[in-house]
Amino acid sequence: MQKLIIIDKDISYIHNTLNIISETINNIKLYNFYLDDNKNLRDIIFNKEIDIIIINVDNIGIDIIEFIHQNNIKIYKKSIVLLYDNILNVKKLLKKDYEKYIFKCVKKSNNIEYLLNTLLKITFIKENSFEEIIITNKIERNLRKIGYDLTDIGTKYLVESIKYLYSNNIIEFKLNNIYLMLSKKYKKSLNTIQGDITTATQKMRKNCNEKVILEYFNYLELIKMPTIKEIISVVNENI
Repeated sequence: MQKLIIIDKDISYIHNTLNIISETINNIKLYNFYLDDNKNLRDIIFNKEIDIIIINVDNIGIDIIEFIHQNNIKIYKKSIVLLYDNILNVKKLLKKDYEKYIFKCVKKSNNIEYLLNTLLKITFIKENSFEEIIITNKIERNLRKIGYDLTDIGTKYLVESIKYLYSNNIIEFKLNNIYLMLSKKYKKSLNTIQGDITTATQKMRKNCNEKVILEYFNYLELIKMPTIKEIISVVNENI
């Protein structure tokens, strides 16, 4: 599922676009829409919470692309669709450094078939990509959702564990084999690897939102928290 943000001051166009997208593309979910470029939007983009960005160049400009470029947020490579009424506005504002983030420039129209086709293409590419940066971001997003702190070394080990399983198409696994793989890769003892992952997980269990845990792990009630193996397995399935 690809998360979409629309940045446009034309409310009627936004509503019409969203209605048609929801009726025709089942693997795009609207994350939010914004009428201006503000701090909340930039925080969401900086934290890499979304996949696709639509920007109306004529009434918003492209400062948000400059923000992405300055912060070197590589996950948004070929992830932005620019809407325009006048192509001269695009040419005037677009710098060469920004081009790597632009998937397509689309002329704004009440008939949004071309925009829909563009969104279908970008969605297909993203959902069938094996680029490490995209896989890593999906894993981190899932771990953050269930309450992990991405700055913890144990969380980083979990990310590597899930990347390993996903890249090698492994469904069934033994947790000790995961610890052994990490031990060899990072030249740390098995006890250190296990201890760091356990510490990060204990922190998650203490700080998580129980409703999120219920939903994410498909529990009817929260009798006990998910095990480390269950967490790795379920996140791997959700990539």
